[in-house]
Amino acid sequence: MIESLRADFSIKTDVVDEQTVVLIVRGELDLSSAPALEQSVRECTTDGHPRIVIDLTAASFVDSAGIGALVNGRRLVHRAGGRLVVQSSNHQLNRVFELTGLMRRLMVTSDRAKAIDAAQP
Repeated sequence: MIESLRADFSIKTDVVDEQTVVLIVRGELDLSSAPALEQSVRECTTDGHPRIVIDLTAASFVDSAGIGALVNGRRLVHRAGGRLVVQSSNHQLNRVFELTGLMRRLMVTSDRAKAIDAAQP
């Protein structure tokens, strides 16, 4: 588990199998916390987990830095030969993904099992 950077933010790592992890984000994913998400993705890929689900169901807020962290995380995972999938059931956040064109770049689903399946090759 990644230690909490602030009282209102944390990332928990849930290992699914040898190559797949779920990063559970709680709280605000913003300018101060986005680097922690990128670092978590980087650590997962270097530790041999190229298939990553980023669970944003408990994220209360995501700003442009948080979106940038998702895009950079996708790039890191892609370079490692893996897949990054976002789990989000927040309609407002999903609308932001649609409006910014990220739905075409990121796989987004509201269901954990579907997200884990989508991360597989």
